[in-house]
Amino acid sequence: MSKPLQRSDAAKDDELEIIDWYIEHAGAQVAERLLENLAETYQLILQQPQLRSRYYAEVLPGLPVQTQGMKSFPHLVFYVELPEVIRVGRVLGATGVIAESFT
Repeated sequence: MSKPLQRSDAAKDDELEIIDWYIEHAGAQVAERLLENLAETYQLILQQPQLRSRYYAEVLPGLPVQTQGMKSFPHLVFYVELPEVIRVGRVLGATGVIAESFT
């Protein structure tokens, strides 16, 4: 049985900001595809959370952060696997300044 996925307030805010950006710059259809892709990304994390990248665990010492990229969009989902839940901390643009987003 898989653990539940819990999104932080910051992750929810990130999602809304990203969706708003795509609606404004690319249209509602693209924003809808982004939402579908995000849901698929969350499913991948739930299926095998331990198999994702730990690159940012080294960049952000002290945080057991794992990442999963989105298939068709330049965004990364940052999460921590805890004993009872998988907690999504942020959803950020892959080209942004990552470390500053966690302070």
